Amino acid sequence: MLLLATLIALFAERLAPSLAESRSLAWFDGYFNALRGRLNVPGWLALLVMVAPWALLAAALQSLFHGVLWGLLELAFSVAVLFLALRPGSIDPAIDGYVEAREKGEDGAARHHAEHLLGGSVPQSVEEEVRAVADTLLLEANERWVAPILWFVLLGPMGAIIYRLTVEVGHRAEAGAACEAARLLRAALDWLPARLLAAMYILSGSFEEGLNAWRQDGQVSVGATHGGPMSRATELEQENRDLLLRVGRASLRTEDYGITTEIGESGEIEADASIVRAARGLVLRSIIVIVAIIALLTLGDWIA
Repeated sequence: MLLLATLIALFAERLAPSLAESRSLAWFDGYFNALRGRLNVPGWLALLVMVAPWALLAAALQSLFHGVLWGLLELAFSVAVLFLALRPGSIDPAIDGYVEAREKGEDGAARHHAEHLLGGSVPQSVEEEVRAVADTLLLEANERWVAPILWFVLLGPMGAIIYRLTVEVGHRAEAGAACEAARLLRAALDWLPARLLAAMYILSGSFEEGLNAWRQDGQVSVGATHGGPMSRATELEQENRDLLLRVGRASLRTEDYGITTEIGESGEIEADASIVRAARGLVLRSIIVIVAIIALLTLGDWIA
């Protein structure tokens, strides 16, 4: 059941990007906004009130649907929950558009796609921009696919709901105790998936280089950090991101992330964006290996 639901949700996202683009958790906004102005409780309690009812509802519905119509109703419910729990939007069209535009020297189009992929401003340097896009793919694979799938496999639809709504509360709260609680829980929930994904990067890429990178303790720059002592949430987030970037880059055999550029006939800078293709390929192979592991565990009756 879990394997079939995972496969259907992933195929739906892959084969129907327009459906993935329309996927949204806007329904959660009303609930969140109604509670945010009324809750005057500690951050962890506020997070519990925002997330727990939906998680319990998912668990109750799964139990209610169990065995109904030969399990088809439960399967449909599981697919719907996992599909919604995957990060909203599809990145494949933006990746294809970015690589094509950057290699053709279409700077405006490339930067437009880069802004979509990076979620905001992009580096001024073309080389840094290409590296940032590749890094984003290596990092986002955890939140976009691996973490929701892993918690879905471990806890069922309830696990996928807990993960996605925790992420959403962290984004919507922006600041305050509830935001900090959501960030810490999200970072804790990311800890195991991040290590699973890093292991898959090693198996799906350059094994020796990736394994050596896993053993290193040095930190990789993943963005500016504010001065002063880091909170536990920030520290754990940095640890997860550092591992994924360090191992992912090494598994791609691109430790220096060298980017070749030249001036095209139009006078625009044409850049070799093959590292972005390679990063997407590494992520895709890693997801396939994870699904294969789920299949083996299912066939071995380790999971239902």
